[in-house]
This record gives sequence, structure tokens and C-alpha cells, in this order.
Amino acid sequence: MTLVQEVNVEQIRSHVESIKEFQTFAKELFVSVGEEAKRRLSLWYEGVGYKYQLARLPEVSAKFEKEYGVAPIIGWVAMSFAGHDQPQVHIGTLLNYGTWPITYTVGFHLLEDEYQQVTTEVHRVDWDELVGLQTTYQYSKPNGEHMFNSQDIELDLQSLTESKEKMVEQIVKYYEQGVPIVEKLKTRDR
Repeated sequence: MTLVQEVNVEQIRSHVESIKEFQTFAKELFVSVGEEAKRRLSLWYEGVGYKYQLARLPEVSAKFEKEYGVAPIIGWVAMSFAGHDQPQVHIGTLLNYGTWPITYTVGFHLLEDEYQQVTTEVHRVDWDELVGLQTTYQYSKPNGEHMFNSQDIELDLQSLTESKEKMVEQIVKYYEQGVPIVEKLKTRDR
């Protein structure tokens, strides 16, 4: 897939609140990132997949609004691990496009049941050193999601190829460190 290289930064900036102009661009970026990360990871790991979403589901937005007063405007690409449901454990790339500049984070994300199984192992990892970025542990109460995310990184709209490459590299690094942890998770009957 060829990623569009010419982006009118001011146009995106002026429409970031309305989202509509941005969503076409975001979809191309997410699919391109997902496909490239899947291609690279599939060389070493079986069953790698991805899912992208341009906005939160209405019920999740409602939970955020109840908890925090406002739901952040984000989209994401989530890379799955073989044998595990993608929502329960994944490498998540969150793109915050509700404010300017547009930023993203990459991280290892687990829902509550999975987190409880591997709490010790996941906190033992020196994520900063292993992925080469400053990371932080975050808990998203509305999602019930434990996240080990990089700090916000500004998306370079002037060089989408470079931005995509950085995102893919971080996904691959997180995935490599996440595989041994995910292998310890018990699968549940769904």
C-alpha cells in the first residue's frame, strides 16, 4: 500500500476539531502502519493481525464522559497476539487527533483479567530501555485497560513516511517484549 505523501498541514489543522477531513488521512495512516507492522512481525511470529478504529464506540465515550467529563478524540491501531482476543491483550498505537499538535503513543495494553495473571512479569520489564522511549504506566478506568505507553510523540505531518516508520519500529519493539508475557496468559473459553 502506498501512503499518500502530500498533506496540507494547515487544512488538517483547521479541521481537526470537526474530524471529518482528518479521518481519511488517519485511515490511510492506520492501515499502512498495520500492514507494515504485520509484515515485519509475521517473519518471526505466527498469527499476527491488526485492527484499526477511527473513533471510540459511543458506549465507551459515555463512560469517559462520566468518569472524566470528556472523552478524548482518538483513533488506534491494535496488533494482536496469536491465540488471544485482540481487545484483551495487544500492542496499541493511540493517535490523539482532538488537539494540536497531533500526537500518538505506542504501548502494551492488557484488560483486567489478563493483567492480573501477569502483573509481576509486566512490571518487571524495563520498558524504557527495551523500547528506547520514556514510558509510563496508565490505567484507563472506562476501558478497564492497563497500559504501558510511550510518552506522547508528535506526529510529523511533513514526513509521513518517517512518522509511519517510527510507529512501526515502536510496535515491533513492544511486540517482541510482549510475546513472553503473553505466552504466560491462560486463554479463556469465549
